[in-house]
Amino acid sequence: MYTIHGIAVSTGIGIGKARILKEVTLSVSKEDINPSEIEQNIDLFNKSIQTIISEIDEFIGAYHSRGDKKTAEKIKNQNTKKNLTEDESIIETHKMILLDPEFHKEIKRYISEERMNLEKALYTHFTKTIDYFNNLNNELYADRAVDYDDVYRRLLMRIKKIDTNLQDEIEEGDVAVLDDIPPSMVSPFHKKGIAGIALRRGTKTSHSVIIARALGIPIITGIKHSHKIHNEDVLIIDAKNGKIIGNPTTEIIVEYQILEDQINHEKNILSGFKEISATTADCELIQLFTNIELPFEIDNILDLNTDGIGLFRTEFFYLDRKNLPEEVEQYEVYKMIAKKLGDKQFTIRTIDIGGDKVANWFSPPKEENPYLGCRGIRFSLKNKTIFKTQLLAILRASVYGKVQIMFPMIASIEEFIEAKEVLEECKNELRKKNIDFNEAIPIGTMIEIPSAAINSEILAKHSDFFSIGTNDLLQYTVAVDRNNETIANYYNPYSPAFLQLMMRAILSAKKYQKPVSICGELGNDHNFTAFLLCLGVREISVGSQHILGLKKHIRSINIMKGIPFLEDIQKCETIKDTELFINRLNNICIHNTRTFLVT
Repeated sequence: MYTIHGIAVSTGIGIGKARILKEVTLSVSKEDINPSEIEQNIDLFNKSIQTIISEIDEFIGAYHSRGDKKTAEKIKNQNTKKNLTEDESIIETHKMILLDPEFHKEIKRYISEERMNLEKALYTHFTKTIDYFNNLNNELYADRAVDYDDVYRRLLMRIKKIDTNLQDEIEEGDVAVLDDIPPSMVSPFHKKGIAGIALRRGTKTSHSVIIARALGIPIITGIKHSHKIHNEDVLIIDAKNGKIIGNPTTEIIVEYQILEDQINHEKNILSGFKEISATTADCELIQLFTNIELPFEIDNILDLNTDGIGLFRTEFFYLDRKNLPEEVEQYEVYKMIAKKLGDKQFTIRTIDIGGDKVANWFSPPKEENPYLGCRGIRFSLKNKTIFKTQLLAILRASVYGKVQIMFPMIASIEEFIEAKEVLEECKNELRKKNIDFNEAIPIGTMIEIPSAAINSEILAKHSDFFSIGTNDLLQYTVAVDRNNETIANYYNPYSPAFLQLMMRAILSAKKYQKPVSICGELGNDHNFTAFLLCLGVREISVGSQHILGLKKHIRSINIMKGIPFLEDIQKCETIKDTELFINRLNNICIHNTRTFLVT
C-alpha cells in the first residue's frame, strides 16, 4: 500500500483500477518547402481547418436539430443534456481558436514567406502560444495553454491522418492517470463511466477541472511520485483531501466505500433542495447567487435554480488571446447569458487584469509588487478605450435581462465617480446612435480594499449595491498573499480587524438601504453564515458546487435568536476570542430540525 498526495480540486471518492495513459507522440517534419509547394501546404491547412470546423458544427447540430423531438427526448431521458452543453461550449472555444484571423495570417506567412512546411508552421505557432501561457507562472491562467494544445494536437492528427483517442483505452470503473487531460476529453471519459482522474498537472481553474467538477468526477491534480502507480493497481481517489491510496487493504476499501455511499447519499439529499427556497428557520428569505468565470457554466446554474449570477468574471475575454475582444463579441456573450437568466440577476464585474492576471496583448511596465500595482479599476481608468468597449457591450446587453455592473478594486470615491463618468460617456454614445439600453442599470462597488471598507458609508451614497470580496479584503487587511503556503496561517478569516472592516461595509449598505452581498470563500464557510445573516446580509454568491449545501445550512438558522448577541463581537481582541464568539453564536442560531420544509 502507498499514499500519494496532490491538490484537492473537487470532491468525491473514486475507487477503481489504474489506467496509465500516454498521449500519442506527434513527430513534426522540420523540412522547408520550395516555392512550388506553398500553395499545396496552404490548401491543406484550409481544408484541415474546414474539416474540423465541420465536425464541430456537426457535433453541435446533432443535438440541436430543430423539430427532432425523439432526439431531444432521448437526450433528456439519458440525463446527458447538461453534459452535451458543456461539451458544446468547450469545442466552441476550440472553434474560435481555429477561426482566429491572426492565427490564419501567421500560419500562411510562415508557409509563404519563411518556407516552412505546414507541420512546422503549426508547431512554431502553437509552441510559441503555449509557452507564453506556461511561462506566466500563474496558477489561475497559465493552464489555458491546455486548450491551445488540445486544438494543436487535433489539427496535427488530422493533417497526419492519425486516428486514436485516449478514451478508447479507458474501461468503465477505471481511474485515469495522465499528465493532463484536454478539456474536450473529459465528457467522453465521463460517458465511459470513469471512476476518477489523477493528473500530474492542472489547477482548480482549468477548463478540464471545471468540467470534471461539474460532471461529478473525482479529480486530483499535481500528484507527486506518480511513478509509484502501475497499471491495474487498485486506486482510491480521495478528491476532498487531495490524496491517492494505492493497493489499499480490504479494510480501507470498505471504509472508503462507506464514505462514498455517505457522499452519494448526501448528494441525493441535496438534490432535493433545488426547488426549495433558501429561507431561514425564522422565515427570512436569503438570495443565493453563483460566481462564474466561463460562459458555459450558465447551464449548470440554471439546473441548480439559483437566484442568478452574483459575479461574472470577464477576464476570459482578455487572457487567452493575442488581440483585444471587440464590442460585438462581448455583447453576444452578455446577451446570451442575460436571455438565459431571464428575470434573474446578472452582475458583471468589469475587467480585472493585473496582479496575477496578465494578458498577452498587454505589456505592462515591470512592477515590483503587481498585487499593489495597476490592476482592477486602476487598469480600466488608465486604458479607457478598452474600458469603454466593455461598458458599451454591457449596456447594449442590459435590455435583455436584469444586468448589473460592478467595478472591482475600488479604493476611493474618486475612482468610483470617475468610472461612472466613463459609463455616462458610453450611455451618451448609445443615445446618439439610438441604441437601446437600460438607463437605470445598477452600478455597484466591490469592497475588497480596506480603504473602501473604511470609506464604505461615502461609497454607499453613490453606489446602487455592494459586493464584499472577502478573499482580497482579508488578504489586504492582514498583508498576506493568500497563495503563499509558508505564511498561510496568517490568512485567517477570524481576524478581528478583517471582521470589523466587513461589518463596517455591511452596516453602511444597510444605513443607505443598498443591497450587500458576500462574494468570496467566506460566503461558503458555514461557520460564518449565521454571523453574516445576523449582521443583515441577505445575498450570498458562491461557486455553483456550494449552492445546495449552503441552502440546506441556511434553512437551519434562526437569525432572530442571534441578533441580541452581536454586540459581543466588539469585545473580541484576538483570533481565539473571535472563534469562541462565532462558535457560541452558531450554537444559539443553528437548529438541524428544519431542512425540508418547502416554502
